[in-house]
This record gives sequence, C-alpha cells and structure tokens, in this order.
Amino acid sequence: MFGFFRTLFSIINKNDIRYFVVTFDSLTPTFRHEMYPEYKQTRDKTPEDLHPQIPVIEEILKAMGIPMIRENGFEADDLMGTLAKKAEDDDRDCFIISGDKDILQLVSSRIHVLKPSKGEIIDTDEEAVKQEKGVRPDQIIDFLALAGDSSDNIPGVPGIGPKTAEKLLGEWNDLDGIYAHLDRITSKSQLQKLADFKEQAYLSRRLATIKRDVPVVLSVDDLKIGEPDAEKVVSLFNKAGLFKLAEEYAGRKSVVSSAAAENKN
Repeated sequence: MFGFFRTLFSIINKNDIRYFVVTFDSLTPTFRHEMYPEYKQTRDKTPEDLHPQIPVIEEILKAMGIPMIRENGFEADDLMGTLAKKAEDDDRDCFIISGDKDILQLVSSRIHVLKPSKGEIIDTDEEAVKQEKGVRPDQIIDFLALAGDSSDNIPGVPGIGPKTAEKLLGEWNDLDGIYAHLDRITSKSQLQKLADFKEQAYLSRRLATIKRDVPVVLSVDDLKIGEPDAEKVVSLFNKAGLFKLAEEYAGRKSVVSSAAAENKN
C-alpha cells in the first residue's frame, strides 16, 4: 500500500493530471486461463497479507476521487490496452504507469509507458523500447511468442532465447514472416525447433497479446479525477498505519486549497 500510494503521489505531484484511472485484475479466472490452464501457474502464491490491502486501496482511491475499473475475465493490462486505444483513436496522448514488460507492446507515438524504477519514473517511448528490448513495440508480442515469458508461464519455443528471437524478428519482421520463410533459415537446430513447436508459438502469441477491445463503457468524463474527501483520505491512511502518507496528503491538500483560495481572491 505504501509503495503504491508513494508512486501515485509522485506521478500526480509532478504532473498536471486531470484524467486518471486505476485498473485492477479480474477476481475470476481470465480468458487466458481458459485458453491455457497453466497460465501464470509458476508464479509464487500471492502473500496472504496482500489480499486484505486491495479493498483498502480501493476505498482510499474512492475518497481521493480517482476512478477505478475492473472487468472480470480480463487482466488489468487488457483494460489499460483498451483505454489506451480509445485515447489514441481520439487523437489523445496516453501515459500508462506500469513496470510490466508486456505492456511495452502498447507503446506508440501517442502512448507512452511510465515505468517506476528506483524512486524515479522513466518515460518509455518507441525508441526506448527498441533500445531496451532490441525489437519495436509492435514486435514485442512475437518476441514473447518465440522466447516465452517465465513470469507468466508463456511457453514460447523451447531453445529459442531472447537473442535468437531478436535476430529472427530482425530478419523476418514478425512470427508470420518467420514461418513463411522457414526454408530460408540456415540453422538446422533453429529450423527444427520452430517447426516442432509452431502451434505452441502461436498459442504463446495469443497469450501475450494484450486485448484492446474489452467491452468497457467509459467516456473521457468518466475518467476525470473528482473532488476528494481529504479528511476521509487522511483518516483512512491513519487507520491503515500509513501515518507518513496521511501527513503528506494533508499537507499537499492544504497547499492546493490555499493556492485555490488565493487565486479566487
């Protein structure tokens, strides 16, 4: 909770933000679990003390006037992808706050990823993705389809690592291009692996693809930050034992209120 709100405060304090939404994962299994029951099964079990914190986070966000969204059957990333596409279609800039490497597939000229790292927020654009991952944002899905992703238990093609995936995509652009030119791959080992695990590669691509068409009925106005109940926010922070955050929030709201009153006068 402390880390979540410190990051949130850092983003809001340093930027003039009027529209903001926090996305939450599904409370039920998602379509990916139906597609591949082993999806995310290698992850460590969520710590027991984390579960009770989520409703408290939601209660504090509500008191802060910050919109939230959850759609059962979909992950938070799918909601981010859908809302980011809506923004892009409306010719708006969109900034996604996430440290998840899968989210980099959404980066475009209009969509940036803000990645929390060691107390800083790193702005990741298209060129930054290419520098970091060796592939373009639109190739991230096929990169994961080939190299897999152990954190989500996406299998990929056994024996095809990140460097080989990067090289193959550099030559043939995408997964379809690679399989259309199998006869031109000179490495017999790579050729055999790709041929043997073609079906698994395409399954991995479907698992890695963030949906951008979740049936979310939200307008831009629905994402506008509302008027906070500052007293309740401070009370909830204190109740949760987050005294430093309570003090910080109370001080910030006091400064904002004083400035607003001064401007009004």
